Amino acid sequence: MLILFSSPSSPAFFQEIGKRLAKNIEKGHPFATSVSQLKLFETELVSIIQHGEQNATIADEMLFYYELCYQKSMAKTEKLFGYIQPLAFLVIGILIISIYLSILFPMFSMVDQI
Repeated sequence: MLILFSSPSSPAFFQEIGKRLAKNIEKGHPFATSVSQLKLFETELVSIIQHGEQNATIADEMLFYYELCYQKSMAKTEKLFGYIQPLAFLVIGILIISIYLSILFPMFSMVDQI
């Protein structure tokens, strides 16, 4: 994972994370403490890494955490689109009605003059 993060084809952000984690691991720090020193990760991830290190199932634990985070992000995205979609339809509807009225009002004003 660290080799992949540190590779030149990765984004600069991931490269920096990979370098920092690799330095800490080379110093002899456990992976969980290396991750906990970076404040951008949630504390849940550190707990899951520690649990995976104790049980020697770190890959399975991190895969489980990925799936959990993916489900949470999908739920948040669906909730957000639940608000955005009706709002977009409302704006489009108002635009269509205003265009329709802008065409009809001059016709009605001409009929009133006759």
